[in-house]
Amino acid sequence: MSDPIRVAQRIHRLLTASGPASSGGHPGTSEITGAAVDLLPPTGLGESSLAQVLATRRSTYRFTGPLPPAMVAPLLGYACGPQRTVISPNGTPHVMSAAPSAGGLDSIDVYFVDLLGSAVPAGVHRYDRRAHTLTPVRTAPSAEDFASALLQPQFLTYTTTFIVLAARLDTTMSKYPARHYRTLHIDAGVVAQNLYLVATALRTGCVAVAGFYDDELGALLGVRDTCFPVLVLPVGAS
Repeated sequence: MSDPIRVAQRIHRLLTASGPASSGGHPGTSEITGAAVDLLPPTGLGESSLAQVLATRRSTYRFTGPLPPAMVAPLLGYACGPQRTVISPNGTPHVMSAAPSAGGLDSIDVYFVDLLGSAVPAGVHRYDRRAHTLTPVRTAPSAEDFASALLQPQFLTYTTTFIVLAARLDTTMSKYPARHYRTLHIDAGVVAQNLYLVATALRTGCVAVAGFYDDELGALLGVRDTCFPVLVLPVGAS
């Protein structure tokens, strides 16, 4: 039987297009190491009811500025951070995320990208969905490099803060066959919808963007070889 990771990678390659940087090398960031930063417990959802949030949920295409620093912890925490701890069949505790996934696996990596250091220190940060921490992993890409990875670079006119969701083949296909390639996109959709609803309750904005060049964006983020970007969500004040 074929390796399901390789099968899924071949499928994914057939569905992606090369961007402007494909012939001359990928746009550059460099790897950095830094301690994980604990985020404050998420607060500040206000008095909005679920009905109000659902009725007012919108895609925001223009922002008044980057995401305010005080909104980073509640947006990530409520949307996809730790929700509760359960005991696994082997007796070990397991932290469940606010955004469920197939099999409870860590199928989606969440990156917070701040080009100018408006909300967090400038750079690419990986969000730990079970510990509620941000860890710097790459230097900040230039606005030009990040724009070149998007099919709609105009978003950089309005914000410099982005959340990027990347699907993980390594953790999921150790349990499931190549068919799970499709479920990864469902898992990403759950995270995206949570981000929309929490952003609405926080009176901030976001929008899901699927138009990007996978290789270029993956190089900027430094994603694992067995990962691929699924969605980019510009986030900001609205």
